[in-house]
Amino acid sequence: MITNEFQYQNTRRLLAEFEALAESLQGTADQAPRPKVRAIEIAAAESQADSLRSEIVEYEHLRSGAVTTITASIMLGIAELLIKAGVARGWSQTQLAAALGTAVQQIQRYEATNYASASLARLSDIATALNIEINETAHIRRTAWKCPRSATTEACKRRKYAIRTGEIAGPAWRVSRCGLIQSLVYLRT
Repeated sequence: MITNEFQYQNTRRLLAEFEALAESLQGTADQAPRPKVRAIEIAAAESQADSLRSEIVEYEHLRSGAVTTITASIMLGIAELLIKAGVARGWSQTQLAAALGTAVQQIQRYEATNYASASLARLSDIATALNIEINETAHIRRTAWKCPRSATTEACKRRKYAIRTGEIAGPAWRVSRCGLIQSLVYLRT
């Protein structure tokens, strides 16, 4: 996600580079010693360009002022919601910092960490400064999920995140021969 004008300009530059790379690779595709590898390289460059293009379109749409509603499906999504609201409002990090009476560097730190260090009160202050209303619905699950002892810490974090985002219906663990959990597959409900 593009969060400010500096990132926007860099993303536009990167898009031009990936488009040029894809065009260059396509121009030499018939001369490539390994056509399958060249096809994969072309697809990768085009995929990256598409991803950058969609980020640019989203940023430009937010910046246009046409956006009045932004949704977050989880509490962690509030950070992205606040950043998007700032962009849609047309505010720079400097303007937000001035409205909050804080240093620009603090806003940069907040956005760089997706507001991980910001308190709930500070998030509320930011929403008030941006003049936005945040509504979140909590859905109570029947049972709390507990991390199995055999799972790695990273696997537990991924599982908990997937539960919070509602991406899974249940676990599907891929287990190695020695019984260690290699990865977690998320099943969409």
